[in-house]
Amino acid sequence: MVPFVDELKKKFNIKSFTVVADRGLNSKGNIDSLVKLGNNYVLSSKIRGASDDIKAQVLSEEGRISMNKVTDDGEIIDYGWYKEIHTDGPIKYDTPEYAFEEADEEKTKDLEAKLKHVKTASGKTVKSKLKRRYIITWTASRARKDKKDRERLIRKAKALVDSPSDIKAGFKRGGRSYVVVDMDPESARIDDALIAEQSKFDGIHVVETSLDAPALEVVKIYKNLWKIEDSFRHLKSSFRARPVYVRLENHVRGHFLICFLALCLHRFLEYRLKRENKKATTDQIIDGLNNALIALISPAKGIELYGTSGFNTVVKDIMSVVGLTPPLTYEEAGSLKKKMRLYRSVRDLFGSTTTS
Repeated sequence: MVPFVDELKKKFNIKSFTVVADRGLNSKGNIDSLVKLGNNYVLSSKIRGASDDIKAQVLSEEGRISMNKVTDDGEIIDYGWYKEIHTDGPIKYDTPEYAFEEADEEKTKDLEAKLKHVKTASGKTVKSKLKRRYIITWTASRARKDKKDRERLIRKAKALVDSPSDIKAGFKRGGRSYVVVDMDPESARIDDALIAEQSKFDGIHVVETSLDAPALEVVKIYKNLWKIEDSFRHLKSSFRARPVYVRLENHVRGHFLICFLALCLHRFLEYRLKRENKKATTDQIIDGLNNALIALISPAKGIELYGTSGFNTVVKDIMSVVGLTPPLTYEEAGSLKKKMRLYRSVRDLFGSTTTS
């Protein structure tokens, strides 16, 4: 991530920006490097893997501030609290190996010069100092969800204990994470201590940030991450970015460029529709545009008549917000060209209803 951030800043002449991501990118090395490069971050943090001191501060009632989620009518639909924890101390992490899109020794040296990492004598570890700000939130709705998710895994764990032969050694995810095995599968039992420990943190979510903004504003910034995740989901499903059926590097890049341009156009249409109080889902927009058809009807000398179909409400709304006029069921070439703002022969753009 670090080389990508550095390259992005150079390419678009950006002095600083804020990286928002889930805990997959929340490592000491990433955080330390982002700060050293003059950037900010808002990252999800995993409380169950934190130090005992941090856990104790999270569970302490001291510093909690109440918060409620209300409807426009003032009805409370969720309740909870938030608090902040600040730390300032030394950190250590393995010396990272930076990967650029194309291997470049000069770029690597340039990046390392900017970071100015202080390393141990062996060079294997980076030593640094970091101020860290944690924003902890608890909501009743999240507590119910966490409890429900854990109960589902406990049921799976009990099923594994009842059938020891299904337990795979070394596999600690899902229901298996709640199963303790001593020497052989027959000794399997439920880890009640782990369940009790995890239940203490039901409903708690932690965001770590370098921003000075108010706590709830930072939480709101992190929550907007769902928009990025939603775009990736549609990129992979609706726009079929994967699986990739091409092999050469240029073709692969071209494939993803086309998919990304399609996503950008779609988001722009969504924005324009919403601005005009006309809403449509991703699938409705894609299906609508795919099903809108225009064809030349029985071409004959001196006659150029076009038939249209599939121009439903969504397609008409899209055409309206981008300045086009939806066509009638039957259109002559001239009127169709004017309504669709076409700048070349209509015959060259649309197929015919006949094969002759």
